[in-house]
Amino acid sequence: MKKTLLALSFISFSIAGFSQVGIGTDTPTAMLDVAGQVRIRTAPLGTTRQAQDSVLVVDGKGYVHMAPSNITSNLVSFVKASSGSSGGILGVTLLSGWNKIAFNTEEFDTNNDYDSTTDYVYTAPKDGIYDIHARYEASITGLLSASIVSLGIFKQVGAGTPVLLTSDSALVAALLGTSTNTREVQMMAKLNANDKIYFGAQAPLSATVLSSSSDKSYFTVVQVH
Repeated sequence: MKKTLLALSFISFSIAGFSQVGIGTDTPTAMLDVAGQVRIRTAPLGTTRQAQDSVLVVDGKGYVHMAPSNITSNLVSFVKASSGSSGGILGVTLLSGWNKIAFNTEEFDTNNDYDSTTDYVYTAPKDGIYDIHARYEASITGLLSASIVSLGIFKQVGAGTPVLLTSDSALVAALLGTSTNTREVQMMAKLNANDKIYFGAQAPLSATVLSSSSDKSYFTVVQVH
């Protein structure tokens, strides 16, 4: 009994005096230094079943740190939106001759990355590769001379000027009455987190984007990597 008390006293003294405990090592370099595997047979189950803000990670030297989980931003982004009854070509100028298209009816948006009410802009949630596709049909009335009709994908970095990434254009010949013109673009783009994607059109003032169904005028963004 005396030996047990002496051993416990020695351990207590060691912990209090040196503030470092080594298991499997005589030279601990942290408060608790374990040279080997760590096993926890039981652990209390908390009320929260999903990590919310942070996780424990192990660095290259074996030290355990707390790090932000970023679970929300790691969700894969899938978006499809079409031009509803109040959508279409806006008076907002992206570049000279180009106006923003309002795709204002979301069909799905898994990570809430698209603003379908105010700016009509897609914001990349994180660095990665994205497949971007857009299509629109325009009804053009009373065209008196040849005119360019185009659909384009624009990228904006920070507060900079939107840059045209790709476009599809056609020269519409002079005619009277009403005609329909369809433009379609698709590309893969490397985006950084918070890069913004807009969609723009070049068309006569008489052009109206068709929105009678979601397969007429729409865009999709798929995060592929």
